[in-house]
Amino acid sequence: MSPLTDEEWIAFINEYNGMVDDVGRYLETLIASCEEHRRGAARLDGSEAVRGVVWRLAVVVGVQSQRIRERIKALSRRINEMKALGEL
Repeated sequence: MSPLTDEEWIAFINEYNGMVDDVGRYLETLIASCEEHRRGAARLDGSEAVRGVVWRLAVVVGVQSQRIRERIKALSRRINEMKALGEL
């Protein structure tokens, strides 16, 4: 296969930029959740309540981390496919 056309390069760059935007949104969600849980934990009395807040935060972190990994892996697979086809 031949190298990418101008239109294909534009599509690839848009795909890459979309991945960067997605990862940025996932990180913003993580940061907002950390702040929300930090504020909530500061108002709580008792270790059981604090453990609940920490557990909920851990769930959010896990979900967002998985989304980031999946998005980056998808782009990596695409790049490897393009290399195998001689497009890069």
